Amino acid sequence: MSLPTPTSRSGRRKWRRPRGSRPWIAGAVALLVLILAVGTAVAGGVRALLMDAASGVFAVAFHPAARGAAPLPSGPFTVLVMGTEKTKQFGGMQTDSMIVMGYDPGKRVAAVLSVPRDLWVNIPGYGYQRINTALQIGGPALAEKTVSQTIGVPIDYYAVVSYSSLVDLVNAVGGIRVYVPYNIDDHCFPNPAENACTTFQMSKGWHNLNGINALKLAREREVLPLSDISRDSDQQSILLALRQKLLNPFALLKLPTLANILTHSVTTNFPLASVPKVAAQALSLPHSRIRRAVLQYSNNAVSNWTTPGGADVLLGHAAAIQAVVQSVFGPMLPTLRSEARGTGAAAGG
Repeated sequence: MSLPTPTSRSGRRKWRRPRGSRPWIAGAVALLVLILAVGTAVAGGVRALLMDAASGVFAVAFHPAARGAAPLPSGPFTVLVMGTEKTKQFGGMQTDSMIVMGYDPGKRVAAVLSVPRDLWVNIPGYGYQRINTALQIGGPALAEKTVSQTIGVPIDYYAVVSYSSLVDLVNAVGGIRVYVPYNIDDHCFPNPAENACTTFQMSKGWHNLNGINALKLAREREVLPLSDISRDSDQQSILLALRQKLLNPFALLKLPTLANILTHSVTTNFPLASVPKVAAQALSLPHSRIRRAVLQYSNNAVSNWTTPGGADVLLGHAAAIQAVVQSVFGPMLPTLRSEARGTGAAAGG
């Protein structure tokens, strides 16, 4: 399909909120850093014991696909986290958020890149569509392949996370503290049944959020300055806030509850045996070692476009996308792109 040269339009787009819309939830935390409560405050012997116990909990909690997954690469690896309404059946289900997370244990750096759900891409074998339809069309394997060719980074593993997990996870840890960079005043925020408007208001500044309010912030886009792109940034903030709260040693007491939440909210092929070790490493990273970005207008990665059928979408700009990818994944890119690197991608299908 030949696409015209896109042109940016000033101002925010006019959006209609689709029925059944669900945001990305901080499932990457559940996947990689659930046992962060083990932390540095726990003595070495006790810590090892807790790691073994956590491995057993994950064996029960995670989807069976994780138990047969290939081992982690010896170097950096990536995980595609997708937020959906369900996690066990992919037919008829679009992803409302897609986040690529990378971790390099040798260099001790992590990367978090949000991919807008309305990005207009060539889905292998199916032509140009919004990127959020890839999971619906071909399951995790097609979603991995589509995102990988869009950003030029191999995807090793996937995690499909249900939207309901955010409320449960945030409440389980006693709430989270999040900075909201703008005033929110939405007089037609959907009610839980999505059949009527309610009012959602939140002032600019720091907020202590329970699960319901965290979900509202993660879902909001209508009145935000950049719609979905602003929402992507808010969702990353929620992820890091949940990670920070789980660093509290008291979070260890919540391990059974968190594992039960995972049972119903996450489907992944991430290798089970590697979870405790990776979680402990990732949790010890300072914020300065976690690079974050969103493919958005300000970094010229995307611009608005209307399809011949009249749909408002985002077109990606390859050179700018690669510049963003370089800034986020940086030193781990050469290894990630090495053909000789062994990965767990084969287990993703």
